[in-house]
Amino acid sequence: MKKNVKLAAVVLASMLVLAACGKTESVEASVSETSTEASVEASVSETSVEASVEELVEEVVEEEKEEVASVEEQLEEVGEIAEGTLEEYLAKNPSEYEAMKAQESATEGLTIDVKGNTVVYTYSLPIEVTEEVAPTYANALADALQGDSLKQMTDAVKLVEQGCGIDGLLFTITYVDMNDVVVYTCNINNAGIVEE
Repeated sequence: MKKNVKLAAVVLASMLVLAACGKTESVEASVSETSTEASVEASVSETSVEASVEELVEEVVEEEKEEVASVEEQLEEVGEIAEGTLEEYLAKNPSEYEAMKAQESATEGLTIDVKGNTVVYTYSLPIEVTEEVAPTYANALADALQGDSLKQMTDAVKLVEQGCGIDGLLFTITYVDMNDVVVYTCNINNAGIVEE
């Protein structure tokens, strides 16, 4: 934007200089030549002003070309990332992966894995869940992932998508008991829970 404003100012200045150059003949005819006019005409020649403007325009155009090339390179890099998977993106950006994995140590019983475009959150419950009570636990956990909790998860998906430039990410939330038996699992994308 700043470069476009600069270019517009240069073009406007060059138009004013060229317009002024075209009017010098009529001004010279109406004003009597004095020694002051002769010294002014000698010190400022039309060709030097035009040459200065042309050099300035060339400089700005060259800067614009360099900036466009830089932006194109950045877009190519983003395009390469966006064509890959989240797993590949995190492999190229280990600090972001480490920040994600830091959640594990902050939450007891949580493990986080990334497979392709899916982030798998596995919560290990410190209890054994029998077949008889498994539906009760599953319903309670499903209810817990509604409202604000679900909004936080969908917002998290959106943030990760924006950060890595990859659309269509999926968060899988899985609760297992102390024997690694799945009690409840669901998939969440940027719009909500994905029904299977």
